[in-house]
Amino acid sequence: MHLLHSRDSWHYRQGGGDPAVDFCLWVLQRDGLRVPPFDQHPNGDGSLRALGLTVDDWQTWFLRTLDPTQSNQDVEQLRQLQLAEYLKISGEPDLEHLERRYRAERLKISTDPPLPPPLEFSRYQASWKGSIAIRNKLIELEKYYRQIIHQRDRWREDVERSLSREEHKAATWLYDDLKPYHKRIPPLSICFATYESPLDYLIAPATLLVTIQEGQPGWQEFRKRVLDAVAELAAQADRRRRPSAYTRIGGRIDQLIAYRRYQRTSVPPPLAKLEMPRLDDPFRQMIIEELWDDRRHHGPVDPETIRFLREKQRPGWRLYEVTFQEFDGEQHRLIFMLQQNDDGSWRYHGGGTSSDMQNQWSKVVAPVHDHPLLFLGTQGFIMDNRQYLHIAHGDVIDNGFQVERVRLVNDAGQVLEDVVEDGYVFFACKLEEQVQLPMQAELYDRQGKLVWRQKIPDQGLPPWLKLRYQR
Repeated sequence: MHLLHSRDSWHYRQGGGDPAVDFCLWVLQRDGLRVPPFDQHPNGDGSLRALGLTVDDWQTWFLRTLDPTQSNQDVEQLRQLQLAEYLKISGEPDLEHLERRYRAERLKISTDPPLPPPLEFSRYQASWKGSIAIRNKLIELEKYYRQIIHQRDRWREDVERSLSREEHKAATWLYDDLKPYHKRIPPLSICFATYESPLDYLIAPATLLVTIQEGQPGWQEFRKRVLDAVAELAAQADRRRRPSAYTRIGGRIDQLIAYRRYQRTSVPPPLAKLEMPRLDDPFRQMIIEELWDDRRHHGPVDPETIRFLREKQRPGWRLYEVTFQEFDGEQHRLIFMLQQNDDGSWRYHGGGTSSDMQNQWSKVVAPVHDHPLLFLGTQGFIMDNRQYLHIAHGDVIDNGFQVERVRLVNDAGQVLEDVVEDGYVFFACKLEEQVQLPMQAELYDRQGKLVWRQKIPDQGLPPWLKLRYQR
């Protein structure tokens, strides 16, 4: 987090746990090797120790993985090695030719033989620099880890979501609490990983690993742990000698690697498992099922609060706007899109957050009344340095102009059109149609008169919005 338009460039990055770091800790617990401070787990199966895994081997791997710069370098090195191997298998001379062939195959215009299946990329062990036998075992374990990672992710996401909510309710932001340290340590990185024992793991100059458990830490505990950890890092940076609650481990004499343990708190019993609503409409039921399974962006859904607000259809596509409320009262408004497969079945394509733009637009932008407005988001792809459209949808603010339909037109003469329904339009096209961007959006009223035109997508703010802010 950092403040926009502030002269203070200091910031901190929190959450978004690195699966590679979590994998290191899961492997440790699976094998049972104990490496202080990660030594509060059962004995495990010992399969890696049987291959020669030592405390020093694991710690070297863990520290390389925990260092973002080093980890990225290791992943990129592994990626390049696998790319070279795949180029050899596919018979392509370089990446440019491979990408061109892949795009042509994706757009179903290729005349070449099908590309061989991609090589499986095992990134979690990219920073392992030890024996080949252990590397091969880690690749094998990674396949199993990917099957159970969703549960570990759910614990982390629940904790992160709870921390975010409580911080918004708090009197001060964590960023403000950390202001005394902005000039004493570099930008701070706070990483989360799942481990059964609550502890903080510090690496100078500014890395903090917080282990999480189901329901822990809460906001007050987390805030105190972060402030204590940052004070410890700052004291190390200032080379101050003082009593410390942190235990130093390894590292050079001028480098801090330390940890601090905490008590495990009791976890409140989970909410009773709610029965998912059953709807007669099979498409809306697909949305309900996606909503029920998606715990990345929200907590348990109160089924009594689910409302389908708007629906749009295109050949092979369906779009739904849904509102609902969590049991703690937090409200959500989301877009869901379904796409039809070649065999006639349907699948969830994606979506995202939405807003009540019809009623709230004047609070977001400067008031505009002399023409209608179109807030259109686009999704597409790039091929041969050209942009192409795949999906576009958004709100039409009528402003009394009785806009009935919206047409998208480009210089190549390609045209997409949709009728405005409930103040919304939805465009979708097949990838092989290669509908070029940018396009002109033309808004027509009930008499077929063109009442407004704007470029899609706009580079930055639309000209009319800039004009209003300049007055």
